[in-house]
Amino acid sequence: DFKNIGKIPCARKSFLYGIGGGTTIGALRFLQKGSVLSASNWAVGSFCMISIGTWEYCRYKRQLQNDKLKIVVEQINELNRKKAQAKATEKAKQVDTNIT
Repeated sequence: DFKNIGKIPCARKSFLYGIGGGTTIGALRFLQKGSVLSASNWAVGSFCMISIGTWEYCRYKRQLQNDKLKIVVEQINELNRKKAQAKATEKAKQVDTNIT
């Protein structure tokens, strides 16, 4: 499944932000303290936090977008239904006028 991780929505972006942020924070921590162990702990911790945060935010935005899309589709379907109903009513009126 790790071969297809780039195809999962939000996963690629989350990992890239996590890697970049973790590397940056780990490097800054190393420059500040000079300890490799402390820097690597900070790098891994920040990678996890940034990745999870970015993942959750991206999923939230996708859910909002999907909800809006469902509303628009429902509105379009309702509009099409009303147009079809109006067309059928008009056609019925034409048939009535042709009969009489």
